[in-house]
Amino acid sequence: MEGMIVVKLKLRDFLLESNKIEGIDWVTPQEVAHAEFILDLDRLRIEDIEVYVKITATAGLRDKPGMNVMIENHVPVGGGPDVVSSLNALLETVNSLDRTPFHMHLEYETLHPFMDGNGRSGRLVWLWQHVKEGSYRNLGFLHQFYYETLTYTRGG
Repeated sequence: MEGMIVVKLKLRDFLLESNKIEGIDWVTPQEVAHAEFILDLDRLRIEDIEVYVKITATAGLRDKPGMNVMIENHVPVGGGPDVVSSLNALLETVNSLDRTPFHMHLEYETLHPFMDGNGRSGRLVWLWQHVKEGSYRNLGFLHQFYYETLTYTRGG
Protein backbone atom coordinates (compact mmCIF):
# COMPACT_ATOMS: atom_id res chain seq x y z
CA MET A 1 0.00 0.00 0.00
CA GLU A 2 2.88 2.38 0.75
CA GLY A 3 4.11 2.01 -2.85
CA MET A 4 0.69 3.02 -4.18
CA ILE A 5 0.73 6.16 -2.02
CA VAL A 6 4.08 7.17 -3.51
CA VAL A 7 2.82 6.49 -7.05
CA LYS A 8 -0.29 8.61 -6.44
CA LEU A 9 1.77 11.46 -4.99
CA LYS A 10 3.93 11.45 -8.13
CA LEU A 11 1.15 10.60 -10.58
CA ARG A 12 0.80 14.16 -11.88
CA ASP A 13 4.54 14.17 -12.72
CA PHE A 14 4.16 10.80 -14.47
CA LEU A 15 1.22 12.09 -16.53
CA LEU A 16 3.01 15.33 -17.36
CA GLU A 17 6.06 13.41 -18.61
CA SER A 18 3.76 11.11 -20.58
CA ASN A 19 1.99 14.09 -22.13
CA LYS A 20 5.28 15.83 -22.97
CA ILE A 21 6.23 12.82 -25.09
CA GLU A 22 3.20 13.82 -27.18
CA GLY A 23 4.16 17.52 -27.17
CA ILE A 24 1.55 18.44 -24.54
CA ASP A 25 2.77 20.63 -21.66
CA TRP A 26 -0.15 20.29 -19.25
CA VAL A 27 -2.23 17.82 -17.24
CA THR A 28 -5.86 18.39 -16.34
CA PRO A 29 -7.37 17.61 -12.93
CA GLN A 30 -9.82 15.23 -14.68
CA GLU A 31 -6.90 13.33 -16.22
CA VAL A 32 -5.22 12.91 -12.82
CA ALA A 33 -8.49 11.88 -11.16
CA HIS A 34 -9.29 9.22 -13.74
CA ALA A 35 -5.70 7.94 -13.75
CA GLU A 36 -5.98 7.50 -9.96
CA PHE A 37 -9.26 5.68 -10.49
CA ILE A 38 -7.59 3.34 -12.99
CA LEU A 39 -4.66 2.63 -10.67
CA ASP A 40 -7.16 1.59 -7.97
CA LEU A 41 -8.84 -0.97 -10.24
CA ASP A 42 -8.24 -4.67 -9.66
CA ARG A 43 -8.79 -5.37 -13.36
CA LEU A 44 -8.53 -3.18 -16.42
CA ARG A 45 -11.50 -2.98 -18.78
CA ILE A 46 -11.85 -1.30 -22.14
CA GLU A 47 -14.55 1.00 -20.77
CA ASP A 48 -12.26 2.45 -18.10
CA ILE A 49 -9.42 3.08 -20.54
CA GLU A 50 -11.90 4.55 -23.02
CA VAL A 51 -12.96 7.18 -20.47
CA TYR A 52 -9.31 8.13 -19.93
CA VAL A 53 -8.76 8.45 -23.70
CA LYS A 54 -11.86 10.61 -24.07
CA ILE A 55 -10.58 12.89 -21.28
CA THR A 56 -7.09 13.20 -22.74
CA ALA A 57 -7.64 12.99 -26.48
CA THR A 58 -11.41 13.13 -27.05
CA ALA A 59 -10.93 10.14 -29.37
CA GLY A 60 -12.83 6.90 -29.62
CA LEU A 61 -12.07 3.24 -29.91
CA ARG A 62 -11.39 2.10 -33.49
CA ASP A 63 -14.35 -0.29 -33.30
CA LYS A 64 -15.95 0.35 -36.70
CA PRO A 65 -14.72 -0.65 -40.15
CA GLY A 66 -12.86 2.16 -41.84
CA MET A 67 -11.48 3.59 -38.57
CA ASN A 68 -7.95 3.00 -39.79
CA VAL A 69 -4.77 4.82 -38.79
CA MET A 70 -1.18 4.98 -39.91
CA ILE A 71 1.65 6.01 -37.59
CA GLU A 72 4.81 6.75 -39.55
CA ASN A 73 5.45 3.40 -41.29
CA HIS A 74 3.30 1.33 -38.90
CA VAL A 75 -0.18 0.36 -40.09
CA PRO A 76 -2.17 -1.30 -37.27
CA VAL A 77 -4.97 -3.78 -37.93
CA GLY A 78 -7.91 -2.04 -39.61
CA GLY A 79 -10.70 -0.60 -37.51
CA GLY A 80 -13.63 -2.82 -36.61
CA PRO A 81 -14.64 -5.64 -34.27
CA ASP A 82 -11.15 -7.22 -34.44
CA VAL A 83 -9.74 -4.19 -32.59
CA VAL A 84 -12.21 -4.72 -29.74
CA SER A 85 -11.59 -8.46 -29.46
CA SER A 86 -7.81 -7.95 -29.68
CA LEU A 87 -7.89 -5.26 -26.98
CA ASN A 88 -10.04 -7.47 -24.74
CA ALA A 89 -7.57 -10.34 -25.14
CA LEU A 90 -4.63 -8.01 -24.51
CA LEU A 91 -6.22 -6.66 -21.32
CA GLU A 92 -6.91 -10.20 -20.10
CA THR A 93 -3.19 -10.91 -20.43
CA VAL A 94 -2.32 -7.61 -18.71
CA ASN A 95 -4.75 -8.45 -15.89
CA SER A 96 -3.24 -11.91 -15.46
CA LEU A 97 0.25 -10.39 -15.09
CA ASP A 98 1.56 -13.33 -17.14
CA ARG A 99 3.71 -11.14 -19.43
CA THR A 100 5.93 -8.20 -18.65
CA PRO A 101 4.64 -4.62 -18.77
CA PHE A 102 7.27 -3.96 -21.44
CA HIS A 103 5.88 -6.64 -23.77
CA MET A 104 2.28 -5.70 -23.10
CA HIS A 105 3.12 -2.07 -23.84
CA LEU A 106 4.58 -3.14 -27.18
CA GLU A 107 1.43 -5.10 -28.01
CA TYR A 108 -0.84 -2.22 -26.96
CA GLU A 109 1.05 0.32 -29.06
CA THR A 110 1.19 -2.08 -32.01
CA LEU A 111 -2.58 -2.65 -31.83
CA HIS A 112 -3.19 1.12 -31.53
CA PRO A 113 -6.80 0.59 -30.38
CA PHE A 114 -7.90 4.24 -30.33
CA MET A 115 -7.99 6.93 -32.99
CA ASP A 116 -5.75 9.06 -30.73
CA GLY A 117 -4.43 8.86 -27.18
CA ASN A 118 -2.77 5.46 -27.55
CA GLY A 119 0.61 6.57 -26.22
CA ARG A 120 -0.81 8.15 -23.09
CA SER A 121 -3.28 5.37 -22.38
CA GLY A 122 -0.65 2.71 -23.17
CA ARG A 123 1.77 4.25 -20.70
CA LEU A 124 -0.97 4.30 -18.05
CA VAL A 125 -1.68 0.59 -18.72
CA TRP A 126 2.09 0.02 -18.42
CA LEU A 127 2.11 1.84 -15.04
CA TRP A 128 -0.98 -0.06 -13.81
CA GLN A 129 0.67 -3.39 -14.55
CA HIS A 130 3.95 -2.37 -12.87
CA VAL A 131 2.05 -1.18 -9.78
CA LYS A 132 -0.02 -4.38 -9.58
CA GLU A 133 3.01 -6.63 -9.79
CA GLY A 134 5.00 -4.42 -7.40
CA SER A 135 7.76 -3.83 -9.93
CA TYR A 136 7.45 -0.08 -10.39
CA ARG A 137 10.52 1.71 -9.05
CA ASN A 138 11.07 5.16 -10.50
CA LEU A 139 8.64 7.48 -12.23
CA GLY A 140 11.55 9.24 -13.94
CA PHE A 141 12.34 6.08 -15.89
CA LEU A 142 9.24 6.33 -18.06
CA HIS A 143 10.62 8.74 -20.61
CA GLN A 144 13.68 6.65 -21.34
CA PHE A 145 11.68 3.41 -21.32
CA TYR A 146 9.17 4.77 -23.77
CA TYR A 147 11.81 5.54 -26.38
CA GLU A 148 13.54 2.21 -25.78
CA THR A 149 10.18 0.57 -26.47
CA LEU A 150 9.83 2.42 -29.76
CA THR A 151 13.39 1.52 -30.75
CA TYR A 152 12.73 -2.15 -29.95
CA THR A 153 9.51 -2.27 -32.03
CA ARG A 154 11.37 -0.80 -35.01
CA GLY A 155 13.97 -3.58 -34.84
CA GLY A 156 16.71 -1.37 -33.37
